[in-house]
Amino acid sequence: MRSGLVLAVAVLLLPGYAHAKGAVERAFRGRVVITEKRPPEKFRSDGAFIRFLRANRKEHLWPDKKNKKQWKFEFMAFFKRPLDDLECQIKFFDITEGKKFIAGDTFYTASKGQSILASNMVLESARFSVNRKYLMQVLTPRNVLLSNTTFWLRGQKEVYSGRVTFSDEETRVKDD
Repeated sequence: MRSGLVLAVAVLLLPGYAHAKGAVERAFRGRVVITEKRPPEKFRSDGAFIRFLRANRKEHLWPDKKNKKQWKFEFMAFFKRPLDDLECQIKFFDITEGKKFIAGDTFYTASKGQSILASNMVLESARFSVNRKYLMQVLTPRNVLLSNTTFWLRGQKEVYSGRVTFSDEETRVKDD
């Protein structure tokens, strides 16, 4: 189901996150947390982990400073229940006016039974538009919802003057 939605995807199932049980999973069960910063590999406690995610959670994503047509972000998906497979799907819908499927991709995990997926993504303006609200869903291969979130992609739309200029060579009539 490759759709060109992602420029780069690196699936990371970090051991420190995979063993985060209890308070962290209860606090975020069924949700995807989007951040701009990559989380540390280890936290001193579940409370420190929860504080980091709450403090760095983003609902409005701004384009990359170097490339204004890309949005880069980190995310952690906390599943409603452990994944009974090695793969899951991530789908994006534009929900600004109704619900319209935009793109999707398949992610692979390190082993069965995972309950947290940590990764990063780069979305491109070829499929995604500025100042629109999106729904991100993580699903099993049988389309059972594991976790989701909503977010806004921010930025400036390209402004066109409506003016067209042609070179002298382009305006000449060619005789055949």
